[in-house]
Amino acid sequence: MKLTLQQLEAHLWGAANILRGKTAGQDYENYILSLMFYKRLCDQWEREADDAGAKAGEFFTPPEVVDTLVRILEPRPGDSVYDPTSGSGGMLAHTADYLREHGHHATSARYCAQEMNWGNAAIGKINSVLHGLEADIKAGTSTIIDPQFLEDGKVRKFSLVLATFSFLRRVLVAEARQQTDDKKIESKDA
Repeated sequence: MKLTLQQLEAHLWGAANILRGKTAGQDYENYILSLMFYKRLCDQWEREADDAGAKAGEFFTPPEVVDTLVRILEPRPGDSVYDPTSGSGGMLAHTADYLREHGHHATSARYCAQEMNWGNAAIGKINSVLHGLEADIKAGTSTIIDPQFLEDGKVRKFSLVLATFSFLRRVLVAEARQQTDDKKIESKDA
């Protein structure tokens, strides 16, 4: 399906309004330009890391791995999909792509994610909008230390959980230790 320029502009404008949320109009330009700059910087870094043969898997999961995980899990309409360390939302996007490949609409599943890094979470939100899905992405806290998806005070259950902790193990452990140390400092100060 080929989009006209007018359709693309309308889609991007709608996506921008979703991302903007309650941000004041005069602040929106700074908000979106910062995100676009950060996204470009991340894309450039990933390309350079790939070209240099660096072990970038510590920072993002290679798309081939994500695609394999999604195909193994075979998401279906009605599934609730969760990524506990979502980064830029690639696993959610791959899940939506899989559903489309099998004749379903991307929004036939529900998408949730948690990402500790605010910038990555913002990129994940942009990525989800660009892939035509509505993802509930929580940001700013570690899934391990402070899970944000709860029901009746307990960790919420999902149909599918896409995670590659082997790629993120060292990062998660370091973040968990830092948050624990930060909480110790806060409790001493109280």
